[in-house]
Amino acid sequence: MKVKVIKLGNSHGVRLPKLWLQQLGLGEEAEMELVNERIVITPLRRVRSQWGARFEEMGKNGEDQLLEPGCTTSWDREDWEW
Repeated sequence: MKVKVIKLGNSHGVRLPKLWLQQLGLGEEAEMELVNERIVITPLRRVRSQWGARFEEMGKNGEDQLLEPGCTTSWDREDWEW
């Protein structure tokens, strides 16, 4: 797609089609980098956005146990209310 580069204050920009933004899930912020003479724009993902789903998946697969089972204390066993 051919686009016009427009002046935005002291910077320049291009208009992106709304459909593209929706398909990418692009919100108000994005990651932008220059790679091999190309401008690459990617959606900004929250680092922990998928943790809940991953933990549920781990539980279903029985992978939710402590890596070092001996790291509990007497407080964990006696005072903590599970």
